[in-house]
Amino acid sequence: MALDIRNTRRGQAGTPVAPPVPSGPSDEQRYFLDRLTRLGKKSALLSRYLVPTDRRMRLLNHALLTTYDDCRLLGVSTEAKAIIDEARRDSTVGAR
Repeated sequence: MALDIRNTRRGQAGTPVAPPVPSGPSDEQRYFLDRLTRLGKKSALLSRYLVPTDRRMRLLNHALLTTYDDCRLLGVSTEAKAIIDEARRDSTVGAR
């Protein structure tokens, strides 16, 4: 007996049922966005005390870049760019 998968997305009356619309970012997307937010805040804070060539700032910037790349791969680049822009604004406000 063969399994017929053509009718798996049909409702009771034979009308097609739309796939569920995600209500927000998935758990994996939320994890990387939260990580990016935390790293952005840390970068804004430490940029007040460390020079950009300090190895700790370079390591933090590398972590920010790779986390941003992960967010892009997961399809949340718009939210990730907003987080990066906010962290950049926070670091320039603190430098004044």
